[in-house]
Amino acid sequence: MKHIFHCIDAHTCGNPVRVVKEGGPVLSGATMSERRQHFL
Repeated sequence: MKHIFHCIDAHTCGNPVRVVKEGGPVLSGATMSERRQHFL
């Protein structure tokens, strides 16, 4: 099964950063902290 997602790649202070713009999973949780835990 293929999954398509769109992301933005960048460098911040020399460190690579990838931000998923769309196509990622729907995360459960009421707060960003809870959503982060679900993602990890």
